[in-house]
Amino acid sequence: MNQHTPLFYTVKAFFFFFLSGNPAAIVVLDQPLAVEVMQRIAFINSFPETVFLRKITNTQKYEIFWFTPTHEVYDAGHATLAAQYTVFNILHPKENNACDSVEFSWRCGYKEVQRDHSSELIYDRQDIHYHSLQTKDTFGCEAVFEVDDDLVLVLKNSRDVKAYKPDMDFISNSQYRGLTVTSKDENYDYCCRFFAPKYGVAEDNVTATVHKYLVGFWAERLSRQVLQGVQYSKSPGIVTGRINGNTSVLSGDCCLYSEGRLTI
Repeated sequence: MNQHTPLFYTVKAFFFFFLSGNPAAIVVLDQPLAVEVMQRIAFINSFPETVFLRKITNTQKYEIFWFTPTHEVYDAGHATLAAQYTVFNILHPKENNACDSVEFSWRCGYKEVQRDHSSELIYDRQDIHYHSLQTKDTFGCEAVFEVDDDLVLVLKNSRDVKAYKPDMDFISNSQYRGLTVTSKDENYDYCCRFFAPKYGVAEDNVTATVHKYLVGFWAERLSRQVLQGVQYSKSPGIVTGRINGNTSVLSGDCCLYSEGRLTI
């Protein structure tokens, strides 16, 4: 196999300072890689997500692939935000009269991203389905509901969220992607934590696909259209959410943590 050395960036998403936020590895390929090789690289990286980008020649299109340490996933939130940051701030910086939009394409879809909206993620609220469960006494919390593939526990306050100790065996053996705990917060509109051990991420740092439904949940409870949420973790992050008609718009800062090359 011929050796090649793709560019490699680590971007922290949903925070302006490199010692907080959620890390994503962005690997910029100059030739295709087999899925099993990309998965192995993601496992070795051990970041919550590793993204692979490959520019399609003579276009403004990028093939994109997302991997946790154990699974290929699609349109992963914080990693997509980190990829958008990489494209528009590193690969095509504005001062170089670069493109104003790119298209990301993957196995089951595509989307166009505008430079002016590269710090945003947009979700269709009609695709988000909440289902309340009558099991709050079992979990000892304020409310329990299912949304998408997650189980969500609404706790009394942020102290309970910070102190929550998940049953990892229960989460790993359940039908859910992961477990979210959330509550109102003293300094932000709401807070949360998210656990997904079956995807090789015992606790995620900042999870956009969690905030996309929490924004709607807390917007209704707090009677607000714009909210700011914090995800408590060892590398916490801040997400601004906005309800815009039938969409939830998430935005957040990104910053470059490291760069280099992989030897493959």
